[in-house]
Amino acid sequence: MKRLSIFVRIMGTALLVVECCSAAFAQVENADLSGNKETSRSGFTGAGAGGSRTTAAKAGRADGLGNPILGGERHPLYRLRPSDVVEISFTVAPEFNQTLTVQPDGYVMLKDAGMVEVQGLKLDEFSDAVEKAYRGYLHDPQVAVSLKEF
Repeated sequence: MKRLSIFVRIMGTALLVVECCSAAFAQVENADLSGNKETSRSGFTGAGAGGSRTTAAKAGRADGLGNPILGGERHPLYRLRPSDVVEISFTVAPEFNQTLTVQPDGYVMLKDAGMVEVQGLKLDEFSDAVEKAYRGYLHDPQVAVSLKEF
């Protein structure tokens, strides 16, 4: 009976060692040894921030770019399209405040600054474009942009 107990312990230990080794080899096989690691693109989790070598196991899932509960990918930054309505507010010069609709050709007409192409821009890029357009009229324009309808 004592021999059977020793045999069972040895077999259990051997199985545990085999499982650990196979898990370690599986990680090595999946590792990118060339040094080309794609860090997380999300600013919400902090992965990849500050020179960290942290990478997401599955892109579009745990790094904030997808919602596994809903089963689909999420695009965190909206890009302007025709028929979108945006509101522009100037901190120092409220006379330039306006509400604009993106035209079918992708342009908006800014008061006193002319046409600006906005189709495909994110809201922060649109804000930069508006600031650039008004630099000829205002010294250091402070612009706030909000999406009203999409």
